[in-house]
Amino acid sequence: MPLNSYRKPCPGGYQIQAGDMPLAGTLGAKVRWGAPVRDVVITAGHIVDNLNAAVFQPGAAGTVGEVQRIGSVAGRSVRRTYRDVAAFIGSGADSPEERITSRFDFAYIDVSGDPTATSYRIPGLNDADLPLAVREPREGEQVQWLGSQTGFVRSGRVVDLSFWLPRSLDDTNLVNQQFFSVQPLTLIEVEGNVPTREGDSGAAIVAVDDRNIVGVHCYGTKLESGKVFSMASRIPASPQALADGAVSVAYEEVLRWLARLKLWRAS
Repeated sequence: MPLNSYRKPCPGGYQIQAGDMPLAGTLGAKVRWGAPVRDVVITAGHIVDNLNAAVFQPGAAGTVGEVQRIGSVAGRSVRRTYRDVAAFIGSGADSPEERITSRFDFAYIDVSGDPTATSYRIPGLNDADLPLAVREPREGEQVQWLGSQTGFVRSGRVVDLSFWLPRSLDDTNLVNQQFFSVQPLTLIEVEGNVPTREGDSGAAIVAVDDRNIVGVHCYGTKLESGKVFSMASRIPASPQALADGAVSVAYEEVLRWLARLKLWRAS
C-alpha cells in the first residue's frame, strides 16, 4: 500500500499534512511522551505552522473529509525566521540576542480525540503495536527510518551529534523564502547513493541496537562526492523543553559552525 494513501489506524511512515500548510510530511511515530506522559504523534516542526491546526492523512484539509483527521498540532519548535542565511549570520557588531537558533525541528500532535486514528506501528521498524521508547542519539550507532515519499526503510550511521544547518521553511517558495537555523542536529551518513526525498520530513529515526527512537528526520542532501546524508532533530524531553528550545548565538560561534560546514561539504 502506498504511504500516501489513507489507512486507519495510521502507522508511522505514512503521509500527513497540516490543514494550514502547503507541503506534506511524514507521521514519525505514535509515542508515549511528555510530562505527564501521554500518547502523541511526533514529526518535524517545519511541516506544521499554527498551534491547534488540524492534521490529516493523506493530503490537506481541502481535499479530504473529517474522517481522515488524526489530531491537531499541540506544540512545535520555537523558530525565528530570516530573509536569507546572511541575515542570520550578520556581523561581529551584532548582539547575540539578534541571532536566534532553534534547538529542535520538532512538533507533536494531540491524538487523544480519536485513540483509534493512529497506531504505534512503523512498517519494517516496529511491527508490534507497542510504543517505542525515546532517547538521545549516540555517535557511531546504526539507525533506520521510513519516510512517506521515499517509501522504504533507509539505513545509516550517526556521524555527528552537533551539526548545524540554516534551512528554508519552504524550498518551493522562491519569492518569499524564510530561513531558520537549527543546532544541534544529528548528522547521519546514509547507506546507498539515493538521497531522501522532500516529504520524508518527520520520519522517526530508530536505533538498530535497542529499537529506541532517537530523533525525527528533517533534511537530506547529497554531496558532490556522492555521499548521501540526512539530518535529524533531537526529541525534547517535554513540552516545556520544546517551548524553551531556542538560544541566542554569538557571531564567533556561527563562524565556527560555518567552518565545520565548509569542511563537511568538501569531504
